[in-house]
Amino acid sequence: MPRRQLDHALPILDRGQDIPRHEDPALTAFLQRHIDEALSKDPTPPPCHHCGSHQVVLRYRGRPPNGIPYFNCQRCGKGFNRRTGTALRHFLRCDKLEAFLPLLSQQRSIANASERLGVSHMMLARWVRVFRQWLLRLDPSGEWEAKVKLGMRPELPALQCPNCGNRERFFRYGFVDGNRQGKRMFQCKTCRRCISEPDEHFKKRTANRPEE
Repeated sequence: MPRRQLDHALPILDRGQDIPRHEDPALTAFLQRHIDEALSKDPTPPPCHHCGSHQVVLRYRGRPPNGIPYFNCQRCGKGFNRRTGTALRHFLRCDKLEAFLPLLSQQRSIANASERLGVSHMMLARWVRVFRQWLLRLDPSGEWEAKVKLGMRPELPALQCPNCGNRERFFRYGFVDGNRQGKRMFQCKTCRRCISEPDEHFKKRTANRPEE
């Protein structure tokens, strides 16, 4: 599975910092195409979502102005619409989609994004979860799902405290010389010794950083 590329230079909790966040327009466009298909009012029957059969008939067109057609499969007997099996199946806030989609690929906290969208933390966390699941159904390779960064925290690099030998428990602790473009500092939770980001990890991280 592709690895998610997250930047340690971006703050975890977004405490009022005005730091650029980068959208991946390819992910936004990919999802928008599939959303347009799911919300289509075209009455032409698609293949059955449940069994793949083309023996599908239109059951009803849906109530205007926002209703979408509902279909019945004559092979398996099940009903469905184009939302079935998508992240939109129980998504009741389609008015938020335009603002939500660009945030999915941005590395920012759920708290920050939920404030921007005017929805609860719990609701937004659920949206992220169901959209990640949908992306994996659309593309089992995981390439598109790996582009989702909203609410994600970067994994710690391989660290070892030179004082006590701790390898697992560290705080993020600012930057070397206060330079946000430079190396990250980490503080050992056991003995409070500070160490800097390993050279190899820093070079790889900055090589993957989007240009301003």
